[in-house]
Amino acid sequence: MKKMLTLGAAIVSAAFLSNVVHAAVAQSGLVGVGAVVSESPSTLDIRVLDIATGDVAANVNFGSPSNAVPAWSTLAPNVVEIKVVNANSWELKTYTDNFAGVPPTDQKLWGTQYGGMIDAAKVGKKVGMGWALKTSRVPATDVTVGNPSDGKINGFTYLKDKSDQDDPATVGADANEGFDMGSGYINVAFGGYTETNIVIPTKTDPVTGGFAPTLLANPGDPFFCYFEGNFSGASAATYETTVHFDLVNL
Repeated sequence: MKKMLTLGAAIVSAAFLSNVVHAAVAQSGLVGVGAVVSESPSTLDIRVLDIATGDVAANVNFGSPSNAVPAWSTLAPNVVEIKVVNANSWELKTYTDNFAGVPPTDQKLWGTQYGGMIDAAKVGKKVGMGWALKTSRVPATDVTVGNPSDGKINGFTYLKDKSDQDDPATVGADANEGFDMGSGYINVAFGGYTETNIVIPTKTDPVTGGFAPTLLANPGDPFFCYFEGNFSGASAATYETTVHFDLVNL
């Protein structure tokens, strides 16, 4: 029996030794591998539509709204239809630039936040605005307006301006209200060739409770941006702005 065990051990040992014997390399050749992927032309298609009829409009026009209304209660009668097609790793950002990137000097009258509409001829006259996204054009009755501070409830987010400054009255790591082009706060949507995600603050991750993006069924599908204005107590003036939608490739 002992001889049988010894023989078995010798056979196993020989088998392992035979696996570590390699043939010597006689010659070696190198082949480089590379590729150039050209950027496909990306397009950002934007149309202003009448919410009720879907007819194309020249711009978003609040008309002559009342100022004897609750704060953040006025919905614009127009909606912006947006499509992003063939963009590789992108973000879509929105903001106003009411002062060409140079904050007004008289902050006692203007404050520190300038997003929305202003009357450039009247110092300090401004109307704050908020934006919200939908996956389809829905009736005005299906849009819940409200203070953008409650965005997880009503879906609206403050429209920022390129000249916005930090409010010294607020403190904390997340309390800087100054404009930051790289901030996710001004992102409307993001994606790539194969997907489009839009920002809807009312949708949260069931596990973390944080923001969860809304994935469109197809990357080139349209989505819709609604605007609200805070006309409560607004002074008599003619308010205007230009809203920027910047498609940024990452």
